[in-house]
Formats: sequence, C-alpha cells, structure tokens
Amino acid sequence: MLPRFGWTRLSLLYPAIVLFAAGSGLLLKQDVIFTLMLSNGNYSPTVVQMAGMFMMVLSAFVWQTLRCGWAEMYLWTIWLRLFMAGCFVWFFQQTGDPFFLCILIVLTVGISLTLLGIRADRDTRKSVGYRLCDSVRNPFD
Repeated sequence: MLPRFGWTRLSLLYPAIVLFAAGSGLLLKQDVIFTLMLSNGNYSPTVVQMAGMFMMVLSAFVWQTLRCGWAEMYLWTIWLRLFMAGCFVWFFQQTGDPFFLCILIVLTVGISLTLLGIRADRDTRKSVGYRLCDSVRNPFD
C-alpha cells in the first residue's frame, strides 16, 4: 500500500528542525542568532526568549503532525506559513531589519518543499489509483 502522503509528510521535517534550532538559539543564545540572521535591531531579551519558547512549542506540534501523519493539517501548514510570511514582510517594512528577510527566506524554502511534496504525492496517488477515503474529502485533490 502507498504510504500516506509520503513526500508531504517528509517535507515537514524541515520546519520542525528549523523551528527547534531557531527556538533553542533564541531562547539560549540570542546574540548568535541575531548575528547569523544579519539583524540590526535591538530587541528585549525576554521577548526574544519568549519567541524562542513559542518556536520550540510549535516545533513539537509540527513534529507530532509529522509523526502521527495528521494529513488534514498538511494544507493548513501552508496557509499558516503564508500568513507568517506576510507578517515578516510587514515587520521588515516597519523596522528595515534584514533579520525578517532572512526568516522570510527560510520560511519560503519550507513552503516550497511542502508544496512540492503535495504535488509529488498527488501525482503518485493518481498514477497508482490510490484514494484517501471515500468518506473523507481529500484536501490534495
């Protein structure tokens, strides 16, 4: 039997790992992260640590979505990241800090990987005649 959304599921490894790594960095070593991400802003350490904490929690949620094969959330990960991308563009316009453009690039890579995964899985399912379930609307068709 065909694995349930193999490439799409695999593409969620990227945001899970990036969120965990960046969240850990923001929680423990903000100066290093801000230097790597070309930041020219000055942010409150506590707010940055709180953002890191939220990123680590979000990473755990993405990991569980991946681990459990919660296919209904795959498309939502695209919409949520598109919302985040819009916010990062807005933040950059407000501050002029390249930090937000760097985050936007990382986010765009993740969105692209998931879209490619959705496309590859859709093509694979069509070629083998695989259907998710007659009683459940398939969000990828």
